[in-house]
Order: sequence, then structure tokens, then C-alpha cells
Amino acid sequence: PMQKFGKSTGYRVGVNFFRANIKGLILTAKGFYQDLSEESDANVSGTQGTSSTNYNLDLKSWGIGVDVGTSITSSLSWKVIDAVVLFNTAQLTNTTNLPGAQTNVETYKSDKQVLGYTFGTGFILSIIGSYVSLEGLAGYTYLKIDKIKKDDGTYLTVDEHSATPMNNFIDGGGFNAVIQLNIGFPL
Repeated sequence: PMQKFGKSTGYRVGVNFFRANIKGLILTAKGFYQDLSEESDANVSGTQGTSSTNYNLDLKSWGIGVDVGTSITSSLSWKVIDAVVLFNTAQLTNTTNLPGAQTNVETYKSDKQVLGYTFGTGFILSIIGSYVSLEGLAGYTYLKIDKIKKDDGTYLTVDEHSATPMNNFIDGGGFNAVIQLNIGFPL
């Protein structure tokens, strides 16, 4: 059996447009790009031999957001609320290896960028003043991608025996966690 998707990993690169400490209230505006991926595999035994199927889901997102926090100590800050709007695209690659060294690859993509959001809370540990810090964030992300299709316009179907396009390819939210190293270059 094939495992369900639900635990993507990847990387994030971003920039804080500004961070200001106003009488103990820390306000930050930020932007980032992230690339998350996840794989799921299955093997099928038949009379002709064993075939394997691999699905690779790649989710790319641009995010813009704000966070509001406060200093707990000189080296530890609490991000009380971290809120981000996400612009997402998804790609699903289905690779099937059939007996006799035959391989089929199908790639499906979302039609356009889709809005999502994330909000959470976290902590920032300053390692070297304002220049190097370690940040941890936990929160909730929501994302909905309706349909995905191949370059020829063929939509991903409900199953391999159907002509009905799959609706709500991704429709849900869930827990997310981010650990990042921040390197600052004050201007």
C-alpha cells in the first residue's frame, strides 16, 4: 500500500524587510521562498513481474508576512503571533517502473498560484547580538489546490480507470514547524 502524503520537508530562504523594537514590542515584516517535497512509493506484484510506482509532490511557495513579539531576556524573544500569506504552486510527478525496463513518467502542475496562509508562534534565541540567531516556529498552515494537469491539458483523474478530473487535489491544513538560522546584515 502507498503511504498518505502529509509530511513534507525542504528549505526556506528569506529576508526581513525591517525589524523594529518599539518599547518592548518587536515588529517584523518579512518575505521568503520555500520549496517543500515529499515522496510516496508502492510496489505491485503481477503475473508479468513486479512494478513500482513513485509519487513526488513538490510544493513551492512565496510568502509575505508579519510577526509581533516581545523580549523575554536580552537573548530570548517570543514571537507571540507570526502570520504569513502564501502564494503556492504544486507539481506531482508519477514515475512507474514496469517489468521489462519500461518507465512511464507523468508530471502534473497546478494551473496557477494559489493563496494559502500560515500562522503560529515561536521563539528567537540570539547567538551573536542582532547578527546571528536561531528561530523556532510552530503553527498551522492552510492550503487548497483544486486541480492539477499535464502540459497537454490532461487533468489528474480520480483514479487510473476514470476520466473524471480530481477536484481538491490539496484541501486542508495542518501543523507546521520551522527551525531556521538567521544571519543579519544591519543597514
